[in-house]
Amino acid sequence: MTEPDLAILITAANRCVADRLGEAVATAGGDAMRPSFGFVLRAVAAEQPTVSRLAELLGITKQGASRLADDMVSLGYLDRTDDPADRRRTHLRLSPAGERIRARALAESHAIEDELRQRFGDTQVEHLRALLIDFIQRHGGAEELAAQRSRAPDEPTALGRDSPRTRPNPGTQTSVPRPAPKNKPRGPTRPR
Repeated sequence: MTEPDLAILITAANRCVADRLGEAVATAGGDAMRPSFGFVLRAVAAEQPTVSRLAELLGITKQGASRLADDMVSLGYLDRTDDPADRRRTHLRLSPAGERIRARALAESHAIEDELRQRFGDTQVEHLRALLIDFIQRHGGAEELAAQRSRAPDEPTALGRDSPRTRPNPGTQTSVPRPAPKNKPRGPTRPR
Protein backbone atom coordinates (compact mmCIF):
# COMPACT_ATOMS: atom_id res chain seq x y z
CA MET A 1 0.00 0.00 0.00
CA THR A 2 1.28 3.45 -0.92
CA GLU A 3 1.52 6.02 1.84
CA PRO A 4 -1.00 8.87 1.47
CA ASP A 5 0.49 12.15 0.32
CA LEU A 6 0.65 15.08 2.73
CA ALA A 7 -2.22 16.99 1.09
CA ILE A 8 -4.56 14.02 1.59
CA LEU A 9 -3.44 13.63 5.22
CA ILE A 10 -4.12 17.28 5.99
CA THR A 11 -7.43 17.33 4.09
CA ALA A 12 -8.63 14.12 5.76
CA ALA A 13 -7.59 15.45 9.18
CA ASN A 14 -9.52 18.65 8.46
CA ARG A 15 -12.62 16.61 7.60
CA CYS A 16 -12.28 14.56 10.81
CA VAL A 17 -11.96 17.74 12.89
CA ALA A 18 -14.95 19.31 11.09
CA ASP A 19 -17.04 16.18 11.76
CA ARG A 20 -16.12 16.21 15.46
CA LEU A 21 -16.87 19.92 15.77
CA GLY A 22 -20.19 19.49 13.94
CA GLU A 23 -21.29 16.72 16.29
CA ALA A 24 -20.18 18.73 19.32
CA VAL A 25 -21.95 21.98 18.41
CA ALA A 26 -25.17 20.09 17.64
CA THR A 27 -25.31 19.26 21.36
CA ALA A 28 -25.13 23.00 22.19
CA GLY A 29 -28.04 24.10 20.03
CA GLY A 30 -26.07 24.25 16.80
CA ASP A 31 -27.93 21.54 14.93
CA ALA A 32 -28.55 23.97 12.03
CA MET A 33 -24.86 24.93 11.82
CA ARG A 34 -23.18 24.74 8.43
CA PRO A 35 -19.39 24.44 8.06
CA SER A 36 -19.09 28.06 6.86
CA PHE A 37 -20.80 29.28 10.05
CA GLY A 38 -17.81 28.25 12.16
CA PHE A 39 -15.58 30.66 10.25
CA VAL A 40 -18.12 33.43 10.82
CA LEU A 41 -18.37 32.71 14.56
CA ARG A 42 -14.62 32.98 14.96
CA ALA A 43 -14.39 36.19 12.93
CA VAL A 44 -17.28 37.83 14.78
CA ALA A 45 -15.90 36.78 18.16
CA ALA A 46 -12.53 38.29 17.22
CA GLU A 47 -13.78 41.82 16.51
CA GLN A 48 -17.57 42.30 16.10
CA PRO A 49 -17.22 43.40 12.46
CA THR A 50 -19.57 45.09 10.05
CA VAL A 51 -20.73 42.91 7.13
CA SER A 52 -18.15 44.61 4.88
CA ARG A 53 -15.37 43.84 7.35
CA LEU A 54 -16.65 40.27 7.74
CA ALA A 55 -16.30 39.87 3.97
CA GLU A 56 -12.67 41.02 4.22
CA LEU A 57 -11.94 38.70 7.15
CA LEU A 58 -13.38 35.67 5.38
CA GLY A 59 -12.04 36.52 1.93
CA ILE A 60 -15.50 36.47 0.34
CA THR A 61 -17.76 38.99 -1.39
CA LYS A 62 -19.84 41.45 0.60
CA GLN A 63 -22.97 39.78 -0.80
CA GLY A 64 -21.76 36.38 0.42
CA ALA A 65 -20.98 37.79 3.87
CA SER A 66 -24.38 39.48 3.97
CA ARG A 67 -26.16 36.22 3.15
CA LEU A 68 -24.19 34.34 5.81
CA ALA A 69 -24.94 37.03 8.40
CA ASP A 70 -28.65 37.08 7.50
CA ASP A 71 -28.87 33.29 7.79
CA MET A 72 -27.06 33.26 11.13
CA VAL A 73 -29.15 36.12 12.55
CA SER A 74 -32.36 34.33 11.51
CA LEU A 75 -31.13 31.12 13.19
CA GLY A 76 -30.30 33.04 16.36
CA TYR A 77 -26.50 32.59 16.21
CA LEU A 78 -25.68 36.28 15.63
CA ASP A 79 -27.16 39.64 16.62
CA ARG A 80 -26.87 42.98 14.86
CA THR A 81 -26.01 46.04 16.96
CA ASP A 82 -26.03 49.71 15.99
CA ASP A 83 -22.73 51.56 15.80
CA PRO A 84 -22.97 54.44 18.32
CA ALA A 85 -20.59 56.54 16.19
CA ASP A 86 -22.52 56.03 12.92
CA ARG A 87 -26.20 55.06 12.99
CA ARG A 88 -26.05 53.87 9.37
CA ARG A 89 -23.65 51.07 10.30
CA THR A 90 -24.38 47.91 12.20
CA HIS A 91 -21.96 45.47 13.75
CA LEU A 92 -22.33 41.73 14.18
CA ARG A 93 -21.88 40.07 17.54
CA LEU A 94 -22.44 36.59 18.88
CA SER A 95 -25.86 35.96 20.37
CA PRO A 96 -26.08 33.88 23.57
CA ALA A 97 -26.66 30.81 21.35
CA GLY A 98 -23.63 31.76 19.23
CA GLU A 99 -21.53 32.10 22.39
CA ARG A 100 -22.65 28.62 23.57
CA ILE A 101 -21.85 27.08 20.18
CA ARG A 102 -18.45 28.75 20.02
CA ALA A 103 -17.63 27.64 23.57
CA ARG A 104 -18.64 24.05 22.75
CA ALA A 105 -16.54 24.07 19.57
CA LEU A 106 -13.51 25.39 21.49
CA ALA A 107 -14.00 22.74 24.18
CA GLU A 108 -14.07 20.05 21.50
CA SER A 109 -10.93 21.49 19.90
CA HIS A 110 -9.17 21.31 23.27
CA ALA A 111 -10.45 17.73 23.73
CA ILE A 112 -8.94 16.73 20.38
CA GLU A 113 -5.60 18.22 21.39
CA ASP A 114 -5.78 16.52 24.81
CA GLU A 115 -6.39 13.16 23.10
CA LEU A 116 -3.32 13.68 20.92
CA ARG A 117 -1.25 14.63 23.99
CA GLN A 118 -2.36 11.49 25.85
CA ARG A 119 -1.60 9.29 22.85
CA PHE A 120 1.68 10.84 21.63
CA GLY A 121 2.93 13.07 24.46
CA ASP A 122 3.35 16.79 24.90
CA THR A 123 6.61 16.99 22.94
CA GLN A 124 5.11 15.46 19.79
CA VAL A 125 2.02 17.70 19.94
CA GLU A 126 4.13 20.83 20.51
CA HIS A 127 6.25 19.81 17.51
CA LEU A 128 3.11 19.32 15.38
CA ARG A 129 1.80 22.72 16.47
CA ALA A 130 5.15 24.37 15.63
CA LEU A 131 5.18 22.76 12.16
CA LEU A 132 1.63 23.87 11.41
CA ILE A 133 2.20 27.41 12.69
CA ASP A 134 5.36 27.77 10.61
CA PHE A 135 3.63 26.44 7.48
CA ILE A 136 0.61 28.74 7.93
CA GLN A 137 2.76 31.81 8.61
CA ARG A 138 4.97 31.17 5.58
CA HIS A 139 1.84 30.97 3.41
CA GLY A 140 0.33 34.29 4.48
CA GLY A 141 -1.82 33.20 7.42
CA ALA A 142 -0.05 34.94 10.32
CA GLU A 143 -2.79 37.57 10.74
CA GLU A 144 -5.46 34.89 10.85
CA LEU A 145 -3.55 32.93 13.51
CA ALA A 146 -3.05 36.05 15.61
CA ALA A 147 -6.79 36.78 15.47
CA GLN A 148 -7.68 33.08 15.99
CA ARG A 149 -9.77 32.90 12.85
CA SER A 150 -9.48 31.71 9.26
CA ARG A 151 -10.87 32.35 5.82
CA ALA A 152 -13.27 29.76 4.51
CA PRO A 153 -11.21 27.15 2.61
CA ASP A 154 -13.51 26.99 -0.40
CA GLU A 155 -13.14 30.69 -1.21
CA PRO A 156 -10.11 31.38 -3.43
CA THR A 157 -8.16 34.54 -2.75
CA ALA A 158 -6.01 36.68 -4.98
CA LEU A 159 -2.98 35.22 -3.21
CA GLY A 160 -4.26 31.68 -3.78
CA ARG A 161 -4.48 32.26 -7.53
CA ASP A 162 -0.83 33.31 -7.84
CA SER A 163 1.74 30.74 -8.71
CA PRO A 164 4.34 30.02 -6.02
CA ARG A 165 6.98 31.88 -8.08
CA THR A 166 4.94 35.09 -8.26
CA ARG A 167 3.52 35.22 -4.75
CA PRO A 168 4.53 38.17 -2.63
CA ASN A 169 6.72 37.43 0.34
CA PRO A 170 4.27 36.39 3.12
CA GLY A 171 6.39 38.20 5.69
CA THR A 172 5.53 41.52 4.04
CA GLN A 173 1.76 41.05 4.03
CA THR A 174 -0.10 43.41 6.31
CA SER A 175 -3.71 42.58 5.55
CA VAL A 176 -5.94 39.71 4.54
CA PRO A 177 -5.84 39.34 0.76
CA ARG A 178 -9.09 40.15 -1.01
CA PRO A 179 -10.56 37.99 -3.73
CA ALA A 180 -10.31 39.20 -7.28
CA PRO A 181 -13.62 40.42 -8.73
CA LYS A 182 -15.65 37.67 -10.30
CA ASN A 183 -16.77 38.86 -13.73
CA LYS A 184 -19.04 36.13 -14.98
CA PRO A 185 -20.85 36.69 -18.26
CA ARG A 186 -24.63 36.53 -18.02
CA GLY A 187 -25.95 34.59 -20.97
CA PRO A 188 -24.45 34.63 -24.44
CA THR A 189 -22.06 37.43 -25.19
CA ARG A 190 -22.11 39.45 -28.37
CA PRO A 191 -19.12 41.07 -30.03
CA ARG A 192 -19.13 44.86 -29.75
